[in-house]
Amino acid sequence: MMARLRKADQLLAEAAEIACSARIHAWRVLVRQIMHVERTEDDPARLTAEIDEYSRKALERSKANPLVLSLVALARVMIDENPEAGAILARDALVLSPFNAHSHLAHAAALSRVGDHPAPAEAARRGVEIAARTAHVHWWESVAGLVSLRGGAYPAAIAHYEAAHSRAPGFRAVMRHLLFLYLAVGDREKAARVHRSLLRAEPDFTVDRIRNEPDYPAIALRNSGLVERFGAEIATL
Repeated sequence: MMARLRKADQLLAEAAEIACSARIHAWRVLVRQIMHVERTEDDPARLTAEIDEYSRKALERSKANPLVLSLVALARVMIDENPEAGAILARDALVLSPFNAHSHLAHAAALSRVGDHPAPAEAARRGVEIAARTAHVHWWESVAGLVSLRGGAYPAAIAHYEAAHSRAPGFRAVMRHLLFLYLAVGDREKAARVHRSLLRAEPDFTVDRIRNEPDYPAIALRNSGLVERFGAEIATL
């Protein structure tokens, strides 16, 4: 994954030299967001700074482009922890294009951070529905899982995360959440299986990293209480 992400960013950088556009900056925002969440780079602070830089450039060049607004909105929520800004951009994107799956994705992520659980669940469902025919629907399924997790709907969260994991077996963020959710519902066999897969994908994974490293991409897990309730069990799997 690391090589593919770096290659994608290289191609975007080359395209920007030919004809720079808001969409190129927005796609570079998404690439860095994935790098951050999947921990493919060793310097999360640099990624965060670059996300901010490319977000500003994308918005400065955008002429009300719903894709640009959506990708920046998602980064504002997931990386900057600014759901208010993300919600504003996502709403603007939905007004411009109500059938844009990225707009629903960003809207769901933003609303889930402010505690309005029925609304983000519907936005996430709509995003999954629109993105179902794409090769990247696992990204939408993972956000739907995140929304369900924040709402305390563990079976729904597991269903969405399993759908994402089936389509993208190496998606680390999904495996981290499934690990704790399986323990929460008492399915130690599945927890052990996904733990083994996670360690293959992320050999330096530990519960202590989730607890103690602010840059480790597991904010939802920290806030859910699952780490404190079930973290000790992981050593016994």
